[in-house]
Amino acid sequence: MLLEGRLGLAPVQSPEYVLDIATGTGIWALEYADQNPKSKVVGTDLSRIQPSPWVTNCSFERENSEMAEWLFPYKFDYIHLRAVLTCFDDITTVIKKSFDHMNAGGYIEFMDPGAPAFERWNELFAKGAAAIGRDMPRTRLYKDYLFETGFVDVVERLVPMPINPWPPDPGFKQMGRFGEQNMLKVIDSLRKLTGLAGLTPEATEELIAQAKREIGDRRNHTYFPWYVVYARKPHPWETRDMDTDAWAPGRKIPTEEIHAGKGKQVVP
Repeated sequence: MLLEGRLGLAPVQSPEYVLDIATGTGIWALEYADQNPKSKVVGTDLSRIQPSPWVTNCSFERENSEMAEWLFPYKFDYIHLRAVLTCFDDITTVIKKSFDHMNAGGYIEFMDPGAPAFERWNELFAKGAAAIGRDMPRTRLYKDYLFETGFVDVVERLVPMPINPWPPDPGFKQMGRFGEQNMLKVIDSLRKLTGLAGLTPEATEELIAQAKREIGDRRNHTYFPWYVVYARKPHPWETRDMDTDAWAPGRKIPTEEIHAGKGKQVVP
């Protein structure tokens, strides 16, 4: 719904091999395979919980994309990662493997949430996550990681996700209903993290109750910023001027993409 019916924003054209990392239930991989019958789509995750594919061009593999060696007999044209903010100790390891196992001209795409507009809860949540090795604010750094790995044409787009059904627009109102349920479940499931941030059980419950009240208050016009970040692997014949980020032959980043050497940002 956030992407207006699309499964991704990267300008991928007829990819032969597609990888969905941390596929979860496999819903994205199955839908992408159904919409792109000429593509071979593989979904990977730590657990093999996905259903038997109803499309012949989709399969699932149990794999640790960060720790294990990738053993695919082919390289990919499109690698997709969604809601992986909490999945990896070091996301740059997965980005580097994606680069190495991608065909030139292929795309990688992330879609992950930024922080919701609850300052105190965000602060303690991030502190608790850091205690177990998870850098929660890193979504905003995806574009930098992609650029530093060697990807080009890096694009970052922020899409607003309402946290409750306050918007008058019917589409955003429906997204707000989903957003509200997601946030309530997330807050309930992450009690341990706020405890790791140094709160007592009583203070944790008080904070959670306060956050839930704010989520449900329609007077609070709050939203998640969802980051959609994608980039392309350059061809061997492309060369890079590190000062101007220009790409041969004679290609320069358009003025609307000026990005201090990191990638453009598009905010709707």
